[in-house]
Amino acid sequence: MTEHVLNAAPDAAPLEHDPASPVRRQTRFTLTCSSGMFTHLQLKPRVAFSFAFMGWSAWLNEHAVSHGALIREHATGFVPIGLTIDYLAPLTFYDCPSLTVSTQVRTWNPRRFHTLQEVDVRLETPQGVPVAQIHLQEVCVRIESADTLAATAGRLPPALAELMLDTPDDVPGQPVLLNRGPARMPDHAQVITQSRRDFVIYRHACEMADQWYSEHVCDYVGDSREAMVLRLVSDYPALRPGLANRLARLSIGLRQPFMLFDTGQILTTAWRVDHEIRFAHQLLNARGLAVGDALEVFVAADDT
Repeated sequence: MTEHVLNAAPDAAPLEHDPASPVRRQTRFTLTCSSGMFTHLQLKPRVAFSFAFMGWSAWLNEHAVSHGALIREHATGFVPIGLTIDYLAPLTFYDCPSLTVSTQVRTWNPRRFHTLQEVDVRLETPQGVPVAQIHLQEVCVRIESADTLAATAGRLPPALAELMLDTPDDVPGQPVLLNRGPARMPDHAQVITQSRRDFVIYRHACEMADQWYSEHVCDYVGDSREAMVLRLVSDYPALRPGLANRLARLSIGLRQPFMLFDTGQILTTAWRVDHEIRFAHQLLNARGLAVGDALEVFVAADDT
């Protein structure tokens, strides 16, 4: 589904969480794990995002309508514009015979803006040990073509609004969007080095609308980081945690999609920030315009 670049109302006050807002409905299920879901260090980021999207689809099915009915019968979808993973424990395949996926969703209409969803997903072992916390920020789109699934940002239709909105009234304030650009590095951050890597969107990374599926973005930025480290680590030993250590946090912001067979480039900059090594990625389209960004955080200590 193709979404337009999103902008919040510029004159609105920042939105803060309202502790009096309704308790979000939850969905839980358990999935059996296989070794291919993990590296030797941790659960793969793409798998974590895949579990999160399955959790979201399960939440839709339990509390509203199925994902298929959302698209086919209501001409509506939700497009991720921000994704984050926080890894909570140093667990590997041997620690996770299965994972419980717990999903909560907040759906709301910011004043003078499109319908937004905030999706929070927690992955836990059978013993209740938390593995990862995933957050998705999604914007509602209204589908204009049943054949191509072309869509533009909009609001839930009345039938879905009744099922999904936490409150029927518009929420005052400006939403804090997660796709507004890369996070600012602190003043004391030190650049280590920089590199570029080209990519092509092939069908294995696409969803049914022939645009890239956002859970694969982490694979592209991971490729760029690993290629950088392999090529430059002898000159810049500080890059080593990007291959040797566990990923602690990943955040992604998406402003425009890539379509099937589109070409692009990832500009990766490695930074040292206190005890962390951070890899900041800009996603550039064929014209060289930045249409997304990502940040990977690794703890530099050898015992991670």
